[in-house]
Amino acid sequence: MSPILGRRLAITTAALLLPATFALFPWLLTNLFSSTYLPHGFCFLWNPRLLWLHVVSDSIIALSYITIAVTLAILAVFIRRQMHFQSIFSLFGIFILACGFTHLLDVVVLWRPLYWLQGDMKLLTAFASLITAATLPFFIPQIKALLARAAVSAENERRFLAVAESSLDSIFLLQSVRAPSGEIVDFRFVFVNENAARMVSLTRERMIGAQLCELMPQNRTQGRFDAYKAGRRDRRASRPRVSRRRFRRR
Repeated sequence: MSPILGRRLAITTAALLLPATFALFPWLLTNLFSSTYLPHGFCFLWNPRLLWLHVVSDSIIALSYITIAVTLAILAVFIRRQMHFQSIFSLFGIFILACGFTHLLDVVVLWRPLYWLQGDMKLLTAFASLITAATLPFFIPQIKALLARAAVSAENERRFLAVAESSLDSIFLLQSVRAPSGEIVDFRFVFVNENAARMVSLTRERMIGAQLCELMPQNRTQGRFDAYKAGRRDRRASRPRVSRRRFRRR
């Protein structure tokens, strides 16, 4: 069984268990807001120290879980295109959020005996944890492959830097800067070897991170910017351009 098929099968199977459980045991929902029991505070004999120990602890845990889940959701929105393993990322977020609400209800039942609601919340958390636990092993091959590619990429970068730094040519890397519409408006230096910096009488520290046309406006008027832009038109914005062409500061 392939990792993708196994992962989908685990998620589908676990997800179907939840509605099936409520269909087989409808009393899990019919008694949801039943308050025929005593509040949990009676078990503590309403001891203020013991009571507030649980209130403060569970409240902090609930707030922390919910904050983590919301932060993960915001992060997922902003870096969704660069994010690997989005499904497991989402599952962890749902699981953490469910844990937060479980602790929140632990505070509620101290005064309100909503034990059926608390139990149903724990059931939802159990299914969220089950789905996450059943799915995670199928990601192991992909995670290992990603780490292997990262190691190869790091080694290739090390070799490139060694060659570029020792080269007698002037070498620089440019990354496109785009407007919200997607149009390329400039290029940013992401790498400059010593010879390239020396050629334009600037330091590498001054050039790296700076924008090409802001640092050297003549590249726009002399047509070099348009030449670079034409070469980037069909490429992704995140992929840097390696160039050994000469550019003039004056």
